Amino acid sequence: IDESSMELVSKSAANYLRKLVEHGKNIDLVKITLKDVHKREKGEIYEIHAYLIDNGKKFAAETSGRNLLSAVDDVLSKVLKELMSQRKITKMRQPRFAA
Repeated sequence: IDESSMELVSKSAANYLRKLVEHGKNIDLVKITLKDVHKREKGEIYEIHAYLIDNGKKFAAETSGRNLLSAVDDVLSKVLKELMSQRKITKMRQPRFAA
């Protein structure tokens, strides 16, 4: 990808990283992989994979699309939703004691 697109992707990823850190317990790794699936003169299809390790638990998502920023936003949104969902499940499983 070109330099200007990389800058926009980096800003979007940084915003999601802030949200992931806010909702995670102990973020060990965040990895985003870009793959050109169909490279043509007037348009490519990008395949994006996101991988996150939070407190030893692995979260992964993937998506593909013609718009790079939309695909990055979509895949990081999926990882964030999965992380938030797992956090809610963990909170629900904690025993409650009456005072």
